[in-house]
Amino acid sequence: MLAKRVSLGFMVPINKGVWGKVDNKGFSTAHFAAKFGEIESLNLLSIFNPEMLAAPNKYGVTPAHLAAANGHVDVLMLFKSIDKSMLEAVSLIGWNLGHFAAQNGHVNVIKFLNEAHIDLDKKDMLGETPMLIAHQLKHYNCVRELMYKPSASNCNIL
Repeated sequence: MLAKRVSLGFMVPINKGVWGKVDNKGFSTAHFAAKFGEIESLNLLSIFNPEMLAAPNKYGVTPAHLAAANGHVDVLMLFKSIDKSMLEAVSLIGWNLGHFAAQNGHVNVIKFLNEAHIDLDKKDMLGETPMLIAHQLKHYNCVRELMYKPSASNCNIL
């Protein structure tokens, strides 16, 4: 089994100012760290620049959106431990984390969001839900997970 390697690009000394950098589209160090699953870098950011972890870019996309889009449940678990509201972020077009996970077929993220009781029936600006997106893209494992509702499983049978 290969150990996960931390890229050196994220581990730049703090005095170089990388912890506050944002490009012209609003993507920050936290966005890139979340996209690539750099949990160690995100842990450091939570100490040195915690507000960056929830900051959206100019499209309303947060680091949590990118973690969901790339299947990084460990990053989402970190965000949940810092502030659960990071998991409820919505982009400017109305996509929540479920939309991003469904688009890329990340059933592990859908399962995590279901267990965290995040609303996965939310419609975007076009009226599309994560389930519709998963179905259109033939991510049927995601569709099955999106149909499962943990809160509905505690009903009493008479």
